[in-house]
Amino acid sequence: MTTKSKTLLMRVEDVAEEMRCSTRTVWNRVDAGIYPKPVKDCGSTRWRRTDIEHYVESLATQAAT
Repeated sequence: MTTKSKTLLMRVEDVAEEMRCSTRTVWNRVDAGIYPKPVKDCGSTRWRRTDIEHYVESLATQAAT
């Protein structure tokens, strides 16, 4: 497992890279309630890696039904 994959909190750029979209798309999907909301950490906006992983897992579950 790489150091990056062990990071607990992700920047918007990290989420965009993981989801293969632009940072603007990440924000649009957060605003639309599609992506999980970020958390504030020392004045920075970050996503919990587990929240993003659970979102991706939910996509697989939805596709299976």
